Amino acid sequence: MEGQYFYPKVQAGDRVQAGDLLIEFDLEKIMEAGYDPVTLAVITNTDQYDIKVQPLQEVNRQDTLMVVTQLGG
Repeated sequence: MEGQYFYPKVQAGDRVQAGDLLIEFDLEKIMEAGYDPVTLAVITNTDQYDIKVQPLQEVNRQDTLMVVTQLGG
C-alpha cells in the first residue's frame, strides 16, 4: 500500500506516552481496496527492552497493548 490511507502523527525517535495519537488511517478505503484490516505492532531491537504483551484479541482506544521498558536506562 506504500503508506496510502495512513497518516502518521509521530516520527521515528519520538517519545510517546499512553494516550498519544500515533497514526490515523482510513479503514473504509483500506477495506475497499481489498486489504485485511488486522494491524500488527512490531518492536525491533527487543534485546534492549523488557516487553510485556497483553493477551487481547480486539482493542479499544484506551486499552493497553503492551508495556515496553528500556533495559538499563
